[in-house]
Amino acid sequence: PALIDRQGVAVRPIRMSAYYWNKGIEVKVPPADLRIVAGGDTSNLRAVGYTCGEGTPTSSVPLDCGRKLLKGVVIFPSCWDGVHVDSADHRSHMSYPKGTGCPSTHPVPLPKLVLHVTYGIRNGAGYWLSSDAGMGLTDGRSMHADFWNVWDAQALAEAVTVLDTGVTVSLGD
Repeated sequence: PALIDRQGVAVRPIRMSAYYWNKGIEVKVPPADLRIVAGGDTSNLRAVGYTCGEGTPTSSVPLDCGRKLLKGVVIFPSCWDGVHVDSADHRSHMSYPKGTGCPSTHPVPLPKLVLHVTYGIRNGAGYWLSSDAGMGLTDGRSMHADFWNVWDAQALAEAVTVLDTGVTVSLGD
């Protein structure tokens, strides 16, 4: 969703980076046509939110980052049910890990996908997202992202092999 400033003008991101990595366990190649929606309520900072600089979300609303740039972070669930490539809500066929592994209901570990959206602003306090009202949220709390696996199957399999060696794969800015 678009980040909207106090005057109602959309703030264009200056960079988006996608990182794929494993969680210290062997991960499987995501199935073709897998569709996922992640985030949507920044009250769960383990899944989505805002930060200044690098790292995981530290705030559920856009914040004043001082000298650093504001960044939105979306962490996708990485445990798959092993059967469905989509669900009515684009979420229930996926789950976040529990402890050090996947829950029994979603036993297939996939690469962890993390999106970082960097905005060219330092102070996002008071900004909101274009999707807030439609999701019944306010103050930029509707941060979310979609994933649809249309990767070339062989290229993805090779990338996952690299992940299993412990290397993080970053898809350009």
